[in-house]
Amino acid sequence: MLTSKVLMTPVRVLEPAAPIVTASKPTHWDLPLGPSNVPIDFGATRGWELLRHADDSLPNRDSIEHVLTFGTDVTTAARHVSGGVNGKLPVLTFEDAAGQRVDAVIKTVGRQGGAQEVLAYQVGRALHVDHLLARVGRRPNGDAAMEFVPGTTFEESFINDSTTLEHALRDGWALRNPGMDNETIRRHARIDRQLVQVFDNVTSNSDRHTGNAMFDAATGRVSLIDHGYIGWGGHDVIARQRPTFLNGLDVSDTRAGKMVELLPEVRGIVERANTRQIEAAYRQFLDDTGTMMERDNNRMINGIRNRIDYIAATGKLQASF
Repeated sequence: MLTSKVLMTPVRVLEPAAPIVTASKPTHWDLPLGPSNVPIDFGATRGWELLRHADDSLPNRDSIEHVLTFGTDVTTAARHVSGGVNGKLPVLTFEDAAGQRVDAVIKTVGRQGGAQEVLAYQVGRALHVDHLLARVGRRPNGDAAMEFVPGTTFEESFINDSTTLEHALRDGWALRNPGMDNETIRRHARIDRQLVQVFDNVTSNSDRHTGNAMFDAATGRVSLIDHGYIGWGGHDVIARQRPTFLNGLDVSDTRAGKMVELLPEVRGIVERANTRQIEAAYRQFLDDTGTMMERDNNRMINGIRNRIDYIAATGKLQASF
């Protein structure tokens, strides 16, 4: 039987201001805001041709987001998920004009952290990591509608460290892409594993554990969930992150202040981050949270910028930003 679980978290103030990174800041942050969906041509990235990282066999992202954002509530039976400080939250069914239906867990924009969920998902889209995230739509009232993904939690699926995570990703690529050679499958799985780690690093998410991710054995799909704690990592992001999925990055070296080299494809993906989308999402985040957040210092966006810029400039992760 397929189950789904969402662990809930409270709203927290923004992380402390991050020191300016030593790498020169790319000028792409100075671009005016434009459309959120800018076509990306990965092409060849530093020694490995990225065939196409977005997996065509996964459910269509844009159509699901559209239903989550604009669909009509056609829920007929009351359902809830429970967990965390927010208690029970409703599971609603939304339907678009074409009849497509999507089940979603709702977090309100206020104390339940809906604004954080929307911002985290938009950062994930801008980083081209959204194939690893449960889809999120921002409802007209600002609430977050989070895709109710099938499967079981990582804990229930015995995915408990970066090695087992990479194995699950490898199984998914093989299942969804019959005929793909083993070397390419392994390479894609390692890219995805590092993208999970980069995403949590960039968003300063201190709460990635085995209950905050789903695995669907039927499709091999991995879906990260519950991002209400983004911004909690502070300056020393990796040291404050749960170590569960960081051992593949050699946490001992990272916590000692040494640098960790990322795959060239991962650096290439981060270099192509849609920074316009991130800045637009952060402005929406401030509008939605209002006086709950410290609007005068932009600490969260500065931390996101610094971490993206450092990875793009060096191809490495570092513990302190």
